[in-house]
Amino acid sequence: MAQKRRFNEGRYILTAYLFLLRYPLILLTVALLIRAVINQDLDQLLHAGVAAVVTLVLIFVFFMKSSQVSCRLCRATFLRNLKCTKKSHVRNLFGSHRLPVAFALVTRQKKIRCPYCGEKHHYFD
Repeated sequence: MAQKRRFNEGRYILTAYLFLLRYPLILLTVALLIRAVINQDLDQLLHAGVAAVVTLVLIFVFFMKSSQVSCRLCRATFLRNLKCTKKSHVRNLFGSHRLPVAFALVTRQKKIRCPYCGEKHHYFD
């Protein structure tokens, strides 16, 4: 049981990191691509292509794993945008209810509040 819980903790943390790194990786890839086009350098274009492939693979892994990070009570996924109504007392960070949950998973906070049912759960020991 402890080994399964440790595996779930790792999966939750990995998915939260992928959620947080998604947009900076996209911006970095676009910046590398623009720099390669402006300089007309094939080596830089190759680096931008590799960065684009790595970014796409990481985003694909995030979308595959994000459905597994869910609330224990209502089974709503934390890191995917659902059309369900959210509780009014849920914290938003930059207009997103998913960012505080991702930061809580990355920093391994003791209690994480579900944005959909509002219950606090202990995910880490």
